[in-house]
Amino acid sequence: MVGKLFWKNRSLASSARLVIDEFHIFERNIFNDRVVMSFFMLFGILFTLFPNQSLFDSVAVTGTASMFLTPVMLITFLGGKIPIWAYAISWMCSMIGAFSYIFRDNEIVTYLLPGLHKYDQLLSICLYIILFGFLDCILGSFFNRFVAKN
Repeated sequence: MVGKLFWKNRSLASSARLVIDEFHIFERNIFNDRVVMSFFMLFGILFTLFPNQSLFDSVAVTGTASMFLTPVMLITFLGGKIPIWAYAISWMCSMIGAFSYIFRDNEIVTYLLPGLHKYDQLLSICLYIILFGFLDCILGSFFNRFVAKN
């Protein structure tokens, strides 16, 4: 019964599956799935303790962090095979973007995105994530197709 309740939340289950299947951090079993889901829940709770201005910030950060999946899924649906290194770089870009939005008042972020309102900063960060994600995934797909076969 408890296991079924854990799996009801699709976002937690998807996060656990991605971490376990794609990053190969843990062996796939119910206990490890629950550990990863608990980690994501704890991280979400800790995020609400940040001095953010609104609930929109947490929604924006989680949406920004998940944007790496857009180029990965599209290139995969078009028949490309993306290597793990390209997947990881795309994920790192989205994490950098998410943390850039969290710390948008930092002087480095304001230097890179000067004079923009926070929503314009969010849009710019999302566009950068999509751009770098597509470049990374396309390069990885070409690498698998042409270089890795020789």
